[in-house]
This record gives sequence, structure tokens and C-alpha cells, in this order.
Amino acid sequence: MKKNKYMLDGRGFSSQRELSVYCGVHEKTIAARLRHGLSLQEACKKEDKRDTYYVMNGERKSLKEICRCYGQDKELVRNRLAYGYSIEEAVSLPKKVSRQGNPLMVNGMWYPSLSAALRNFGLEAHESAIRYHMKRGRNPDDVFSGFNKFENKGGNV
Repeated sequence: MKKNKYMLDGRGFSSQRELSVYCGVHEKTIAARLRHGLSLQEACKKEDKRDTYYVMNGERKSLKEICRCYGQDKELVRNRLAYGYSIEEAVSLPKKVSRQGNPLMVNGMWYPSLSAALRNFGLEAHESAIRYHMKRGRNPDDVFSGFNKFENKGGNV
């Protein structure tokens, strides 16, 4: 008669192989979990111990499952959790989209930034001079038209 070495759910198992077949977890996984001090019930659970689990809406889910349900990026949520957000806040808050530069209107046309306007007018070479005038409060239309006139005459700044 076989000696039952492991007892799980009221059933006896003589080897880790029999136990692994019953619970659906690889026997090496069970052995490693037992070596690390987990109880037999915890060692036989069919969940990835490398992932972190959270309780949301009364359900225990992995971070990967939660992000998939809410359509969020896993790294974004992980970073928010590291900064102290609750799991609900980390998942529900919209992703911030950072904008570079301030919108600018030149000659009745909106540009997302001064750099975009400079590229459109072909005035990248004069960027520092144009920024200088813009910081001094000059109207963008006047600044750009002045440099366009200067460019058309073939001069250099």
C-alpha cells in the first residue's frame, strides 16, 4: 500500500507527480514553491507567483488581467502604483499626453509650436533671433513677415 505523503482537498497523494497531475501545476513548480516555504494549498494554486495580484470589484486579478480589462498600458499602471496611486486610480485615470511647445498662430494658421511654424516657413536658421523677438512680446505675424521679407531680399541675419 502506498503511503500518502501529500494531502490536498481531502485526497492523499504519494508523489508530487500525482499531485501535479491533479492540480494542473508542473511538479517542478510545486517543488520550488514548497522549498520557498509556501503551504501545500498555495503551492498547488494555478496562478503565476511572479505577477502581483490585486482585488478590484471584489475579484482577485493579476495586473496583466486588470490592464487588459481596462485597456491600459501595464507599464503605465505599474509606474503609477510605484508613485503611490491606488489600483483604482492607476487604472481609471486617463493617460496624460504631454505636448511640446505652445500653440501659435501665424498669418491666420495655427501651429502646434514655434518650431513647427519655423519649419513651415523655412526659417530654422533664424530660430534664435525669432525666439528673441517673440520673448520680447512682438506679434508673431510681424516677426515672421519681417524675416520672410529679409529672406526674399537674399540677406542674412
